[in-house]
Amino acid sequence: MKTLNTVHHIGETRNPLLELWSAVLYTAIDDAFNQVRIAEARHALAWLKGCGEDFRLVCEYANRDPEYVHRKLIKKLKKREEYLNGFKARSSPYNNLFPVPGKWLHKTKTNYTTSVELSD
Repeated sequence: MKTLNTVHHIGETRNPLLELWSAVLYTAIDDAFNQVRIAEARHALAWLKGCGEDFRLVCEYANRDPEYVHRKLIKKLKKREEYLNGFKARSSPYNNLFPVPGKWLHKTKTNYTTSVELSD
């Protein structure tokens, strides 16, 4: 897990609650853009794009303006969502470990085993 870099000036006291909510917001953003499990990435994207009451509260608790955060992220969130929509849903328990666009995949059967190969 990544940690937030915080600069504290001499005499400034740490605010653990502020740091906690900043970490919650950071984790949602990190999940939306870096999560390899597609379902979890989509969940984070929906939460951030929706700009709902929970999102607004987390931003306020993190001392961030929810409108500003949403405005700064929305184009990148839409682009990431389009990218994730290029993946076909697969039913394997390992379907989200290494996401590859579905158009590159085809299955072959050899000796009762299934292998997945990249195709052009």
